[in-house]
Parts: sequence; structure tokens; C-alpha cells
Amino acid sequence: MPATVEITGCTIRCGPEHKCYGDPWEFSVQVQIFDGVAYLSAGYGAWMQQRQAVLTALRTLGVQRAELVRVHDGEKRRVTIEV
Repeated sequence: MPATVEITGCTIRCGPEHKCYGDPWEFSVQVQIFDGVAYLSAGYGAWMQQRQAVLTALRTLGVQRAELVRVHDGEKRRVTIEV
């Protein structure tokens, strides 16, 4: 019997010398996907250097928008990015 698959969560790791199944990686983030929106959390590393790679990966999963919260000097700011 055929089945459908929906990816609703994943960990993204990336970097310029990242190997498919190992280190070194430059940025890592947890992702939850609901209705075409990816909610990024627990990001660690060089987000701005790897932003395009992350957005490209999300686009291949059918994501249309990414949302995350940035904290700078103790202030939270919600960021929405059209993928």
C-alpha cells in the first residue's frame, strides 16, 4: 500500500568543509516545519555565513518561509525570511 512522507523536523548542519556524515561543521540549527513555515531554534555557529545554504536546503523541503528569534544584548527580535 502506498504511503506519503512529510518531514516535520530535522537538524541542519553545514559549513564550507562539512562532510556528509561528520565534522567539521560551521553552523547547526533545529528545524520544525508546519504548513510551509520552518521554525528555526537552537542555532549555533556562523548563521550569517551559512544562511543561504540553510535557506536553499529548506526550499528543497517545500518551505516557503522561515522564522527565528534573534537575541542581541538581551533583546529578542523575531525574524521572518521568505525562502
